[in-house]
Amino acid sequence: MKMKKIICSLMISVLCFMTAISGVSAANTYDTNKLLDASEKVKAYYKENGLSDANYLDDIIAYEALGGEAEDDLDISKFESQIYVSSVGSISKGIIVAKLLKKDPTNLIINGSQVNLVSELENKVDDNGCFGAYEGNNIDIWGLLALETVSSSKTEAIGIR
Repeated sequence: MKMKKIICSLMISVLCFMTAISGVSAANTYDTNKLLDASEKVKAYYKENGLSDANYLDDIIAYEALGGEAEDDLDISKFESQIYVSSVGSISKGIIVAKLLKKDPTNLIINGSQVNLVSELENKVDDNGCFGAYEGNNIDIWGLLALETVSSSKTEAIGIR
């Protein structure tokens, strides 16, 4: 056991020494201006080409994540018509996008009817704190993000808090 401690200490010392003399620094490894330039190019693409019907809600989330203001820069007139109340993923993304667009997710007009997306999503959480048999990639993640976005008490049932 004593030999393991000696070898481990020696290896840690060598690693620390090598790191110190190699000049490893995260601050100097990549030009962040390239990242800023790339994000500006992506935002310009969305402004020029608009939002895709297939990824409408995802595109808004991406644009906002890059620092853009979708409600000011893009045509978001189809926002409500892109939410499918039968889909946990669509409801979840609809809640997140509504909050990003400064809209009330509890009072949206979808297909001519007033819909409370928060209640719709909360009703899909079963007694086990799951989204039940609703299938799809990342459903739980999007659902939890949406419920957390609106500070829903259902996050406690799911075990987040």
